[in-house]
Amino acid sequence: MKKMDCILCKFRESMNKRCIFACIMIFFVVMIAGCYSYTAKYKTDYKKPAPSNPVVTKQNDKKQEKSESHSFAKYPFEITMLDVGQGLCVLIRENDEYMVYDGGGGDSSRRVVSIVSGAKNIKSLRYMFASHYDQDHISGLIGLLNRVTVGMAIIPGYQEKTKTYFSFKRALEKARSVVYANSGQRYKLGNANIDILYATNGKEEKENDRSTVIKVSYGNFSCIITGDAEAETEAKLVKDSANLSCDLYIVGHHGSSTSSTPDFVAAMKPKLAFISVGKDNKFGHPSKKTLKTLENNSTKIYRSDTQGDIVLAYDGKEYSIITAKNEAPLVKSAADENLEQDYVLNTKRMKYHRKNCKNVVTISDKNRKLVHSSKKALENEGYSPCGYCQP
Repeated sequence: MKKMDCILCKFRESMNKRCIFACIMIFFVVMIAGCYSYTAKYKTDYKKPAPSNPVVTKQNDKKQEKSESHSFAKYPFEITMLDVGQGLCVLIRENDEYMVYDGGGGDSSRRVVSIVSGAKNIKSLRYMFASHYDQDHISGLIGLLNRVTVGMAIIPGYQEKTKTYFSFKRALEKARSVVYANSGQRYKLGNANIDILYATNGKEEKENDRSTVIKVSYGNFSCIITGDAEAETEAKLVKDSANLSCDLYIVGHHGSSTSSTPDFVAAMKPKLAFISVGKDNKFGHPSKKTLKTLENNSTKIYRSDTQGDIVLAYDGKEYSIITAKNEAPLVKSAADENLEQDYVLNTKRMKYHRKNCKNVVTISDKNRKLVHSSKKALENEGYSPCGYCQP
């Protein structure tokens, strides 16, 4: 009997252990199954989660660029110098008519096409000017010819042997008409006039001097664009042109020392200068010589390498300028001219500077004078603004 009781006791203990073990096993099985089910469910639901901060797409970039590019839509006349690095591309609008002068190089061709046909939504160009056949001036024109309608392409009357030139010639077949530029020709862009001041005669020593030079006028505002023209062409313009005065000068040859000669700049007397130049370019453009020449003529300088796209709009009375790297437009107004603030004078050179201008330290003590005055008052006294700090 005792032996039987012992056997039963051991059996109960064994069963209790097995139940505990079985319960533990069942618990783990349930947990694993539950975890698998939870993981599978949410792995399916969140396979492609929507990010909290949307990724900026090219389409979003276009929309933003479009709103910025149309900030001057109310102005009837607009000149945009696109940032194309070490090249040149100038887009001009008169109300709903457009023209382009050069198109930048191969590296920027896609950007030029994207802005013109995309962001600005331009379907047709009335005129396309090619200044000369350097690739940094015509590569972007090839892309434009393939994307927008070109009414008239105006090209220089000489030939080249480069691949870019032959590609450009093939693309020109898509233009409605192609003509060679001739000095003295005038074209109409709405109410604006486009005058060809110089076109190649085939006798120039340098290809740069074969550049077509134009003057665009709208009301009392005018702009001169010279492509890569150098001293030889500039001397001819000074000698032969009756009226070179202008408000805006698109600086020749990216600000090279071989362009923008003192006589030429003095004949134009531009209030503004736009320099299209690549950042940290290997040529050292713009040259200190050119910057000095512009400064000596009290010309306010804008540069694509530091300011990006530069847009000037004119309403018939005053112009406004906005740059891609400045949010607020810079407006020429009487209030700015009469605002009194501190300036440093160079009494010998008759220049006025901002207090933090780097040129101030080069002024000798006897010629340096700190004043609290307005631009208008200083200019009435014969002083002109520093071309570097552009007060």
